[in-house]
Amino acid sequence: MRTGTRTGPLVLAVALALAALGCETSGRALTDVKLTPLPSCDERGVNYRAQRRLDLLFVIDDSVSMASKQAALARTFEALVTRLEALPYGLPSLHVGVVTSDLGAGGFDVPACDTSNNGFLLPFDVPGQPAWLEQEGDAHNFPGTLAAAFATLRPVDHNGCGYEQPLAAMVRAIAPGLSSNPGFLRDDAVFAVVFVTDEDDCSIYPGSHLYDPLDTRWGPTSVRCFNEGVRCNGSPGGALQACHANAESNQVVPIDVYEDFLLTLKGRDRSRLVLGAIVGNPDPVVVGINAEGVQELLPSCRYSTGTALPAVRLAELVARFGTVGNRQSICNDDMTGVLTSLGDTIAASVRGCFSSP
Repeated sequence: MRTGTRTGPLVLAVALALAALGCETSGRALTDVKLTPLPSCDERGVNYRAQRRLDLLFVIDDSVSMASKQAALARTFEALVTRLEALPYGLPSLHVGVVTSDLGAGGFDVPACDTSNNGFLLPFDVPGQPAWLEQEGDAHNFPGTLAAAFATLRPVDHNGCGYEQPLAAMVRAIAPGLSSNPGFLRDDAVFAVVFVTDEDDCSIYPGSHLYDPLDTRWGPTSVRCFNEGVRCNGSPGGALQACHANAESNQVVPIDVYEDFLLTLKGRDRSRLVLGAIVGNPDPVVVGINAEGVQELLPSCRYSTGTALPAVRLAELVARFGTVGNRQSICNDDMTGVLTSLGDTIAASVRGCFSSP
């Protein structure tokens, strides 16, 4: 059986979504695409191209190691809201939703991976249990404040699949015409997505056997996502150098696919996008040997209640978006500062100008 086909449901979903938006998906280098320049505050003034709508999606890792960070996110979400409230006209028209990174393990027998959330938004525990929070001026679909409503999010299952696919989950959640959540994404809104995970993305092609614990072609299960998703200079045992996302894997979907998807979603206008990530530091990258003599990827940072692995793929994707990208370390115990920084980046897009072109 041939694995890693690029015509499976996930890649087809991305391709169909791009086609629906009028984008040709082949024969084009992403670096050759002309992007709409970002408006400058210095040149245009703070009200230039002000955007009054914002669709905000959190993609949260629901594996067992993330319990404390999920709780911290709920507690400190108000810091992000405060930055949006500080806009000249107050809060924009808002949609706020949460989806998990759990898409199962391709049908293979992997602990905690027997079910999939399939990109459906998680309900909030307010009257009516909406799949997302809405606020338009004084009208909203929740009682009390936005921050208080966000804190009622039903606890994300901490027993989610350990093979995190946040990029694929994002596509499932919002792909035009294929979304699990029709109505959440609005054509005329800024789209902001924030990934929250202590491991890197491992979104695979349909048909891949990368998650099959009985298939050893890609090495031990502890490093196979890294082996296929990332390329580095150096040898295991020491710090690896020049690590970057693997653009040629036939198992893990290259980040180019997701970059193109996001850009096409908003007419290749970066001023209508924000890409945020609260993830493990992308370096140092070290592959060591555990007590059982098996290779394993070592943490790149530590915090008071846990550790995080280097998020090379997610960090590179965020970096490609320049000023509208914001990567924060999940090992930062001050989540208030993290959410404040992300709130400032999102507010800049909604306000319609940036501190630099």
